[in-house]
Amino acid sequence: MEVTYVANLIKKKAPTYTSQNMLSDVMERARKTIEVLSRHLITMDVTNEKIFSLYADRENLTQSERRENAIKLLLRCKKMYDARLNVRRILKMIIRKEREIDVWLHNLDKLSTNMEMIML
Repeated sequence: MEVTYVANLIKKKAPTYTSQNMLSDVMERARKTIEVLSRHLITMDVTNEKIFSLYADRENLTQSERRENAIKLLLRCKKMYDARLNVRRILKMIIRKEREIDVWLHNLDKLSTNMEMIML
């Protein structure tokens, strides 16, 4: 599900995204997404249960409050997904730099060996 797209539909009160059933479905998908992404990242300072209790889909909420909570959960999904992508990008950069260092060390070792042979 494209988080930004769905959040915009909810903000603009698109007919298909204003029903209670649809908002509940969106919130449930957002919760599952947050749970999966948080399992793949470091331990969070705030538990998922606290986040979900803040945006709980309770019966006493107005339609406007339900929409607002769904949008907030979707934005959290997007932030967590972006964080996951950033972590992957950083790890790839580290791996690439380590390979470059290995090549430099290998070349330095070859140069040192050649220098020793010249000195003999």
